[in-house]
Amino acid sequence: MARNKFVDAVKKLCAGIVCTLFLSSTTALGAPLSENNLAIMDTGSGNLLHIVATDQTKYDPMGTNVLSVKIFGDENGGLGSEWPEPVLFSSFSGPGQIRQTGENNTISLSISGTGNYISAAQSGLENQLFGTITGQGNAAAVSQVGHGHTVSFSQNGTRNSLAISQSAW
Repeated sequence: MARNKFVDAVKKLCAGIVCTLFLSSTTALGAPLSENNLAIMDTGSGNLLHIVATDQTKYDPMGTNVLSVKIFGDENGGLGSEWPEPVLFSSFSGPGQIRQTGENNTISLSISGTGNYISAAQSGLENQLFGTITGQGNAAAVSQVGHGHTVSFSQNGTRNSLAISQSAW
């Protein structure tokens, strides 16, 4: 039953309808269902993310958006938690928030370990965000607004913090 609800939510997201997915302690994989692709895998426990996507292709019907999140470990994402360094992350969405609007954007995150927080937001065209977090107590927030931005980051260890903001049209 839970798997069916997840698949229905994925179908709504991939159809371009405003949709929110809550991922918590669920092993699930949503595969491409249209030009807007979504794949989520979570094999730990207590991992919380809030993922929001809006109409991805209103200007370009052939435009695509790809979101891939893999989490191996426990208590990752951080939804509902406070940032470990509030001053550094004051201009970003709260932990566990992933938002993407626009077209031809890509987000791919892979988190492994325990107690790692992530926030990502992309708005515009052809923005790319990759990432990898491995270890414990790491925090990363990325915001890209505009066109053609690329971020690639990697954290390894304990209590590392990363905050990146790019904007231009």
